[in-house]
Amino acid sequence: MTKFVNRRIRNGLITIVTCLIILIILRVYGTPLYRMQIWSGWILFGLVIFLMLYNLKKKLPMLPLGSSAIWLQFHGYVGIISMIMFLQHINLRLPSGNFEILFAILFILTALTGVVGIILSRVVPKYLTRTGEEVIFERIPIFTLQLRQQVEALVLECAKETGTVAMNDYYQKHLAEYFLGPRNVLFHLIASNTPLYLMQKKHATFCRYLNKKEKEFADEILALAAKKNDLDFHFALQGILKAWGFLHVPLTYSLIVAAVVHVTLVYAFIGGV
Repeated sequence: MTKFVNRRIRNGLITIVTCLIILIILRVYGTPLYRMQIWSGWILFGLVIFLMLYNLKKKLPMLPLGSSAIWLQFHGYVGIISMIMFLQHINLRLPSGNFEILFAILFILTALTGVVGIILSRVVPKYLTRTGEEVIFERIPIFTLQLRQQVEALVLECAKETGTVAMNDYYQKHLAEYFLGPRNVLFHLIASNTPLYLMQKKHATFCRYLNKKEKEFADEILALAAKKNDLDFHFALQGILKAWGFLHVPLTYSLIVAAVVHVTLVYAFIGGV
């Protein structure tokens, strides 16, 4: 833990010093003002291109370009530098003109989703380890189907062995929809086990009216429902990570396109002058 904190402090100081060096260079050699904005603009453009490379690195993990964890750290620190460069580029003023406003909105949205993504990438994996096993997101529907088939098999077996339909009625009324797909996503996003607790409470009430054999089947079904709850937990947390990617990556590419247009317009204006 101490090494982790020391590394974060060291990297943070390096980031601050890097920003200060860039700002000093811009102040010394970037006069007059329009030249400073051009230089800061090119630095910002280069930083955004570097940030985009992280997404390409994730798509090409076989390339010997370092671990994804190291790239993520650089992504975060370079992102901080890019935000400071953006403030320098706009000279700490509100942008004017439709395109400048659009460009600023794109950058702010990209930066905000980036910050949220960094936080999620640090927090979510820790929560996912609570279930004790790793679940591949794309296989969650398959596991859910297998659990539903097991539960329905138990319901049929219970009816055959006990000669009653109480378990089937309970399943159809309270559990059938639950096993159809992901449920209680919002509760899982806030790490709340309220739905599982209510299910267990309803189960305990139901078991009062069952004989010993029926209760054994009911307990097996509840255990499978708890596994389904774990799958829903993984679906919610891994899903928000994937949803973040679908938002942040398109914003990044849109920002790069807008930056290219911005550079073209700036040099066209300078050439016209």
